[in-house]
Amino acid sequence: MSRLHKTVLLTGGGGLLGRALASSVPDGWDVYSVGRNLPQLPSVTNIQLDLTDPDFCDHLPAKVDAVVHLAQSRRFREFPSGSMDVFAVNSIATLKLVDYAQRVGCKQFVYASTGGVYKPIDCALTEKSPILDCEASSIYPASKISAELILGAYKSVMNVAILRFFFIYGEGQEGSMLMPRLVSSIKNGDPINLAGENGFSFCPLYVGDAADLVSSVVDSEYSGVLNVAGPSVVSLREVCDVIGTTIGRAPVFNVLDSAPVNFMVDSSRLEEKFGRMHHSFESVVDRVVSE
Repeated sequence: MSRLHKTVLLTGGGGLLGRALASSVPDGWDVYSVGRNLPQLPSVTNIQLDLTDPDFCDHLPAKVDAVVHLAQSRRFREFPSGSMDVFAVNSIATLKLVDYAQRVGCKQFVYASTGGVYKPIDCALTEKSPILDCEASSIYPASKISAELILGAYKSVMNVAILRFFFIYGEGQEGSMLMPRLVSSIKNGDPINLAGENGFSFCPLYVGDAADLVSSVVDSEYSGVLNVAGPSVVSLREVCDVIGTTIGRAPVFNVLDSAPVNFMVDSSRLEEKFGRMHHSFESVVDRVVSE
């Protein structure tokens, strides 16, 4: 079955997930990619602008069918010096974009949130699990929670999909993120800290699966909240051992006398609506370590 024609506005086209999505534009999509330092890709029209510019919406297309807002501030680790930039991109730009979307008759808004909005719990996280409050939050998840609340107000005028991604990884990821740091540490023989014997448990998500999901969400005009995680639970030790086996160097661990904070995810809603994510970490580790 052929896709319906859609005009899609994409932010964050220079990031890991945005590049993957823009590099595999579905048939029938006209994509406008918005941001800074955007790659030149076929079938994508770039609009170079800064989402912290107060008037950036003045430079957007007069008509779109869907907005896919993947952009986030690169300064999320710089507290408090980066706080204004974090909220400008993650929260204020979200409000401006969704207001623009409703003004131009947009049918759907897709927002890349994070699994970091949840309070840590000892069981698998569902979409109904408790959200961080002011006593437990930090600036990055606070900005994402703020954006989610803003978007909730617009569900009466368009379809709003909030995708809470957990630990996306893949080729070309920024070196400061988890997987590239693990690869670098193992290659260099640097010790990796583990909370407890095995470290924390989590469900890493391959970027190709994440991009395919975003395409499906747009095509279906889905509205709602989804936890988006990889297909299997692994410990930090297991991930490091897989990397070490692949590159032929045993990881060095520093086991700490502390309890891990786990990020296990209930993906039943995701699987019911869109199916199971395809790639385990073991199946794509070669792509991650070959860079």
